[in-house]
Amino acid sequence: MNIRLFILASLALALLSGCDGFDPQAYVPGLETPTPVPSQETPSPVPVTMTVSPIAVTEPEKANAKVCTNIPGGKLNVRFEAGDQSDVRGYLAEAEIVTISEEREVLDGNLWVKLSHPIEGWVNAIYLCEVEP
Repeated sequence: MNIRLFILASLALALLSGCDGFDPQAYVPGLETPTPVPSQETPSPVPVTMTVSPIAVTEPEKANAKVCTNIPGGKLNVRFEAGDQSDVRGYLAEAEIVTISEEREVLDGNLWVKLSHPIEGWVNAIYLCEVEP
């Protein structure tokens, strides 16, 4: 009897010592084991600074400009009407060349300009820069 108890205790001890990294889901399909989820801190917003001066769109004539979101791979919303609340008609890629029409509108302290090419719609002028010659 003592030998059986000794063998059983030795076997249990051997099994317990070799269980580091044991994944029961790998051996028993459908067995759900809770996995601790590491807490992720919400990153603090980084202030965006303009590295390129915005285009001066004061003349009521058609002019070319470049999309300057200052975000690599960024996209600029083109809206049906002037203002942030208007629905989005389409998007323009960073550094895309656009044609500004004569229409302008100031809303909430922001100058909105109407584009005529490559898509017709309204954009906030702070995201447009002069085209370099």
